[in-house]
Amino acid sequence: ASPEATARIRRARDVVDGWAPMPSDRLSVVAFRNLDALAARARSIVRNNLALITEWLAATPQLECVAPRATLAFPRLRGGTDAGPFAERLFRETATAVAPGHFFGAPAHFRIAFGGEPAAVAKGLDAIRRCLETA
Repeated sequence: ASPEATARIRRARDVVDGWAPMPSDRLSVVAFRNLDALAARARSIVRNNLALITEWLAATPQLECVAPRATLAFPRLRGGTDAGPFAERLFRETATAVAPGHFFGAPAHFRIAFGGEPAAVAKGLDAIRRCLETA
């Protein structure tokens, strides 16, 4: 935008958005009142997803992976040198996103995050499996 338009937009935002993080601040108060329950929920989700992905990795011969210990797995395409094209095809065909290993200096790998809702993680793992089988 032009400098004039940008200045007008910024001025309007100054007036409208007096304190942008106010909703976040209020939500954090509610969260801290329920911290034990939220922590238990998070531990349960991670524990269930860890079991799910551990079983899935063991049943996926196209991949090699050390056992995940947190909410990430970093499998390597067995016999592959660059997982980038696989990650691109996976996203293009299934709208499932993984991070190509070249971002981490390990191009034959890709990163799977599994800290989310178990149904979404299972759906993503199924999409990865289907894409691997049609490679």
